[in-house]
Amino acid sequence: MSKLKQLGQITVLAQVMNLVPFVIITFIFDKAVYGEFASTMSVAGVLGISSALKLDIYNLDKKQGFHYLDILSYLFPLWLCYVLALWFFKLDVVLGVLVVLSIGIYDFTSNSLLQTNQITRFNRFRLLRVCTGIFGYLILWLVGVTVNGLLIVEILTRLIPIFFFRSARSISLKRFDFQDAKECTIISLGWTINNSVILLIPFIMGNSVDLLEVGWYFLFYKGINQVEVLFASTVNQYIVSLNEREILNGYLNKLGVYTFFYVLSIVITSSILATFIAYVFGYKSDLFMFGACVILFSGLGSPFYIILNMIGESKFQFKWDVTRFVLFLILLLVARIFDFQYFLIGLPLLMILTYMWMHIKILAVAQIRPKSD
Repeated sequence: MSKLKQLGQITVLAQVMNLVPFVIITFIFDKAVYGEFASTMSVAGVLGISSALKLDIYNLDKKQGFHYLDILSYLFPLWLCYVLALWFFKLDVVLGVLVVLSIGIYDFTSNSLLQTNQITRFNRFRLLRVCTGIFGYLILWLVGVTVNGLLIVEILTRLIPIFFFRSARSISLKRFDFQDAKECTIISLGWTINNSVILLIPFIMGNSVDLLEVGWYFLFYKGINQVEVLFASTVNQYIVSLNEREILNGYLNKLGVYTFFYVLSIVITSSILATFIAYVFGYKSDLFMFGACVILFSGLGSPFYIILNMIGESKFQFKWDVTRFVLFLILLLVARIFDFQYFLIGLPLLMILTYMWMHIKILAVAQIRPKSD
């Protein structure tokens, strides 16, 4: 519990500090420019998930100690594919690749610090990223906001913490071989298609509504996302530091308490933020309700997703990922043929149903495992 308290306190501090760039975006930044940035980050964010082959999750699952520098021969061809993907979507290739790589290495470093119980260094790691973001946004406030400027800030908020808190390369017990690469690829694919359901929303919107509305949506989303991070990130980080027995013991009760406080917080925060934007800026959008639902249902599932890896349910996880992604593609097709409103209604429904399926699986495992101990 002390570990959870320590993680939670720093998360609260980080989210309070994040109010500074949020205020700058709200009052200063051009929302159309911010919408274009959101669309670009949407694609880069999806690619970035697998840019280090989710080696952090593979190490956690297989109890290995591989470092991303040990597998560069497998990563270089993958990074070349990212260049082609960014070029295909007509995005800035150089900055796009740097964003993509920074995301993967940042996640690896972050989870490596947690998995080795370096809580103090992990907290400083997060706070340095927040401080870098605040400084970068203040600079943009003075010199002018551009999409490239926002991307550079995004890169620096990850690279600077990585430079100061990079994880040491330990000597692995075995060499990373083709079988390891194959399993890492499967894990990476699962995580990518799982997160793409959320991350691709601004990019999808950019092809259906104007960038100004995308910018306002992303601003609203980022605002209430601070609450999700406060809850979900702390829980996720806490889960990583536990063993299987600690995770599954009393799982339903823990989930119930988390759900009550989380739902209450999201409902209150989204209502206040939507009212504030309407009163101060005279701007209203149906996308705000959609964003609130996406955040709400995401926070009820995504923090617990990593449990499937930790309890050895990777096969179910992959089936869950593929099923959800196929349904997501079908939903996109329906929205493309008929009306975009189908996407706005269907995605929250898809999220809540699939996360219910995930929790049912975890509960089933929780009922079986303790009996066999």
